[in-house]
Amino acid sequence: MTRTTIITTLFLVTVLTYSQSISQWRGPERNGIYPETGLLAIWPDNGPELLWSAEDIGKGYSSAVSDGKTVFVTGMKGKSDYLTALDLSGKVLWQTEFGVAWTGSFPESRCTPTVEGDNVYVLSGSGVIACINALDGKIKWTFDGVKKFDGEYGDWGVCESLLILDEKLFYSPAGKKTTVVALNKNTGETIWMSESLNDKSAYVSPLLIHYGNKNIVVNVLNDHLIGVDAEFGKIPGNSITGTSALRKA
Repeated sequence: MTRTTIITTLFLVTVLTYSQSISQWRGPERNGIYPETGLLAIWPDNGPELLWSAEDIGKGYSSAVSDGKTVFVTGMKGKSDYLTALDLSGKVLWQTEFGVAWTGSFPESRCTPTVEGDNVYVLSGSGVIACINALDGKIKWTFDGVKKFDGEYGDWGVCESLLILDEKLFYSPAGKKTTVVALNKNTGETIWMSESLNDKSAYVSPLLIHYGNKNIVVNVLNDHLIGVDAEFGKIPGNSITGTSALRKA
């Protein structure tokens, strides 16, 4: 299912206007749970009132996010992925092309933007990472993550919404060179690279788990379920491999 318009309802606006330091895929904890209160317990027979809709934002599978002032969404136009910023009335503020889109099987944009302060972080379907100014749409830094880290992916391209913890931005290129990398969110420079598990990325966005006194970045690859120490990039113990991963997880 592709998206050519974004539709905003009373319900959606109520959720999106919740103030949080990081606006991202599936909410504050990436679990689909939002701390907003005062939501409708029952929708009207005809659904919530339509406030506005926007067109010409491109096609894709990603979600829209908001920092309470601006709505951000990615979409594929032509052969490129674009980030669009709209105000809360649906007016397009700016659009920025940030990388080559995935044009193979099941094309169109996949990355839900990650927003922190004046920075928006996105990843194109071909693996281009970009940090974009939330105010004017100018690119602050960008590079081809797949090329830089010799990343490997499957038949549907790169599909990941980037994760932030403190100064680190996490990305999972997989491949023979590394598995997960931590980047400096302000410069794009590499802080650490984990070991390689000789695997492919698997269209999954990482989660952050707090266990004991450690922060662990958890993700699923083609053949592995992994937990990576967020501070040093170590993959402790043996990763869970193959179909048994789903039974043990």
